[in-house]
Amino acid sequence: MVLAREGRAMGGDKGMRNRAVQLATSAVALVGLGVLAMDLPAGALTQSQLKAKALSLSDMPTGWSVDNSSGGIANATGCLKVLSALKKPAKGVTHAEVSYEQGDVPALQETIDVGKGESSAYTKFLHILNGCTTVSFSASGTNVTGSVGAMSFPTVGDESAAYAFTFSVKGINLGLDLVVFKAGSVVGDIGYEDIGSPDTDMLQQFATEAVDKIEDKAVTPPSDT
Repeated sequence: MVLAREGRAMGGDKGMRNRAVQLATSAVALVGLGVLAMDLPAGALTQSQLKAKALSLSDMPTGWSVDNSSGGIANATGCLKVLSALKKPAKGVTHAEVSYEQGDVPALQETIDVGKGESSAYTKFLHILNGCTTVSFSASGTNVTGSVGAMSFPTVGDESAAYAFTFSVKGINLGLDLVVFKAGSVVGDIGYEDIGSPDTDMLQQFATEAVDKIEDKAVTPPSDT
């Protein structure tokens, strides 16, 4: 999933808000599927073919842009530490990720993977998330803590599961909702974040659109009005 936003200056209320978003968003770097993939022959999809199945800017609502920011996190504990160890793509796995934002938030990240790997990896990933209740890490010298739990969400693709992350940073509450799914030979996730609680209707539209594109169906950009 998207790398953490870094390098945003602090300055007034807007700077504080941006900084809080940057810190909480750092957790997204740890919850991408990374190495997870179905048992398929290596090279079943090339990098360009897989990237073409990810959401493009033209698939986003008007006013969104590509998020090219980068950064990192440190001192992850508990389930985030385990998930970070799984993030590095394995040999034989084709990996693609995209990230978009509307200003600073809301923001969307998609990760999709396909290739040779253990079929139990998807189940293991969900098992780790199902055992999570609290999360913590540090970014740019600031400690961030939050909570995570399974959330009710319509099934997308062949099967899926959804999780809600919540953070409070510098007095600002932020949410990250994550949908993990299987769609044919592709394993992926959609992360949607916003100040307060992310809009679950928008998340459902994005997740459905992402799976439809993977399955080569016609897609319609979500409406944020």
